[in-house]
Amino acid sequence: MGDDDKGFDVYALVTKPEMTFKYVPSMSCVIEPVEIPNDIVCVTYVRMDYPQGRNLSGKQPVLSRGVITHWELVEADETGLLPIGYHDRYRTRIW
Repeated sequence: MGDDDKGFDVYALVTKPEMTFKYVPSMSCVIEPVEIPNDIVCVTYVRMDYPQGRNLSGKQPVLSRGVITHWELVEADETGLLPIGYHDRYRTRIW
């Protein structure tokens, strides 16, 4: 993503929302809730920035900031909690 060819500064956060909202203009409201199927997860991609550099020694906390670049709803694996093929899609699983 951008100039990060290896993906070291990008995190994919996986959540399992139960509903989203759809734009439906009417006289009373402009959105309506829509249920998300149980076999779908939301992946939010965050690009991190380390303005003071990386502290590889681990002795001091690293100041970092990030920005959400995009998100998508993707099909879940058999557990219903992770994207299909997550071990091939992402470099490291943190949790």
